[in-house]
Amino acid sequence: LYGLLSPSLGSENLLSLTLWFLGHINFALMAFNLIPLPPLDGSKAVLAIFAAPKYEQMRRFLETQGSNLLLLLIFLDIALNIGVFSWISWISNTLFSIFS
Repeated sequence: LYGLLSPSLGSENLLSLTLWFLGHINFALMAFNLIPLPPLDGSKAVLAIFAAPKYEQMRRFLETQGSNLLLLLIFLDIALNIGVFSWISWISNTLFSIFS
């Protein structure tokens, strides 16, 4: 929709800017959701790989402590400015440039 409206409305139009920001936010949230830690959707692939009985203890740990690990990762990234989530920006920008 942004690609269709931006040429006719101009890049400084409020509707164009709003659609541009919403598109970037949407792609960033999609990329964030692919992190392979429960409760995010990326964990479904990881847990399917570790479906064998010998990985049951690791699966149980990830399912129960995944949220805590995710919060720890977010706080460490913010506090130490490690750049763990810089790939989210890269994926978001790449997808947005393809679809706009």
